[in-house]
Amino acid sequence: MKTKKIITAIIAAVLVLALLTTLFIVSINHYFDTHTWATIYISGEINSDTFDAFAEEHEYLKGDNIEFGNVILVITDITHDGTVTFSVQQGNLYNEAGEVVNTDIIVKGVKANYKLNDGTVYLIVNSNRYQ
Repeated sequence: MKTKKIITAIIAAVLVLALLTTLFIVSINHYFDTHTWATIYISGEINSDTFDAFAEEHEYLKGDNIEFGNVILVITDITHDGTVTFSVQQGNLYNEAGEVVNTDIIVKGVKANYKLNDGTVYLIVNSNRYQ
């Protein structure tokens, strides 16, 4: 009888500890998702005949959109080291080989070149920060 109570207490303690650990990990992940920014420089041209060139730099959070031409990218992840993952929400984006890009990763300090139906664009993560 006493052994069953001890085993039940140990199982209850393990379950409570597992629940608290899970809640802690979820809250830490949520904090990083809402407190990690990446500064991304975007440059390119659309409609080469008219040379509609653009260049801009902005800070982005996870969930923010990057828009150029008819393309909209959604930031799906920003890591502590400045690596940014995005997915294409609208439009057509191609890599340098001409293959369709649905999702991709930009490494901090490394220029990522892409093609559009009517132009080119490159993105580079210049910096990142978190609080």
